[in-house]
Amino acid sequence: MDKITLKRTGDRPLSFVGSLIGHASTWRERGVGSSRYWKLSLFITRNNEYVFLCSYRTNFDNEFSFESVEVVHDIGALMKSLKSFDFLRNVNGFPKSFEEKQRNLLAELRRCWEAGISELFDSVPVWPEYIEQ
Repeated sequence: MDKITLKRTGDRPLSFVGSLIGHASTWRERGVGSSRYWKLSLFITRNNEYVFLCSYRTNFDNEFSFESVEVVHDIGALMKSLKSFDFLRNVNGFPKSFEEKQRNLLAELRRCWEAGISELFDSVPVWPEYIEQ
């Protein structure tokens, strides 16, 4: 385990002792994912807490990149946090007169986010959800 310090937009950096256990990126060479994307990282602390880092990157005027950090105590709390996380909060997109383009943009960004979350969990092989039948 290492000492890790994470930047947080609008807040002090967060430091802890832990390890990176998963990472994913929605960046793509072409399309929406080349100009707006998320880098997702998951850490475990020496106290067995989970730290989720979401870094959003954008190249558009009037949109701002950000780093957000969530600290949770278990996988259930992490899943709840991810489902309520406002990952589109800094996306302005198109003017109101381009409603269809805006809807398509947000739909594509949702698909990118969902793919990134799936990739993140795929990188942590001990986390499948089990059901008994």
